[in-house]
Amino acid sequence: KVGLALPCQHEVQLPCEDEKEISSGHEPFPECNKKSPTPYVYDDCKHTLEVTCVKLAKYRAMGNAPPCEELVEYPPDCGHPLRVKCFQKRRYEANRASFVCPMKLTVNLPRCGHSKKVSCAEDVKLRQWS
Repeated sequence: KVGLALPCQHEVQLPCEDEKEISSGHEPFPECNKKSPTPYVYDDCKHTLEVTCVKLAKYRAMGNAPPCEELVEYPPDCGHPLRVKCFQKRRYEANRASFVCPMKLTVNLPRCGHSKKVSCAEDVKLRQWS
């Protein structure tokens, strides 16, 4: 066996005849399933994703990387600060998805004054009654 440096800079051990076929250009380099020394960088948000060398090559060539799941701050209209996945924030900001605030609030009901825990969206509706 002989060592062969892959384009990603990792090294593999191959039989001599396989190395000759690859070096002469008759056979492609084998896929590398080791962690890539360079992460995948999302074009729009510039967040990074740790991937294997073979996945990095596929994502760059085909543009089919999974959505960015980095947690980021999202300031919804209701004012409750939240952390959401990066791809979700971009969808909300582009109006490709509607945001529903998950916060629960304790409010006094407008007609009877009783205290009740409601969703943020319900609180907005209740305030319109007042």
